Amino acid sequence: MSTITTTTVRPALRPLGWTTVVGGLGIVTAGIVAAVDANIADSAWFGFAGASALLATAGVLGLRRATAAVPLAHKVLGAVAVTMTVFALAHFYAVADQDRAIPFFSAFMMLSALGLIIAGIAILRARLWSGPARALPLITGLWPLTIPIGLALGDVPHFVAIALWGACWTALGRLLLTEQH
Repeated sequence: MSTITTTTVRPALRPLGWTTVVGGLGIVTAGIVAAVDANIADSAWFGFAGASALLATAGVLGLRRATAAVPLAHKVLGAVAVTMTVFALAHFYAVADQDRAIPFFSAFMMLSALGLIIAGIAILRARLWSGPARALPLITGLWPLTIPIGLALGDVPHFVAIALWGACWTALGRLLLTEQH
């Protein structure tokens, strides 16, 4: 299959790209703030993290539009849009009941990661994009697997892993704003 490259950013992807950049930067901020002081991860933090994750979910919709030529990625990203939305909304539930919400949003984070991994592999195999950008969806899917490892190591590694996942979303949003796809 040949590489698909356009010379202009599709207007429909521009708002999704910017929304993803803002959401990714929000996740970066939430992770860094909590890495500095884990006690800040309270109701307001969960609300902010949920809003940021909901904004980052726009990246899944943007990726879905950008990968219409890759049927497997396109289909899987539809499911990821749902799991990411539930993941984000579960953060809002954590405002009321953290003990029940954390396992719930953790499960949906892992389902989202699995979908992004499948889509990322399909995108790589299809050679849809060139250069390092083509690995971004796969990296964004693999990174959440480091978050439980970070948690096992302590608060700082846990929240740094969250911040770095936000950086993945920010880069994905940036990809949607480039002429690369």
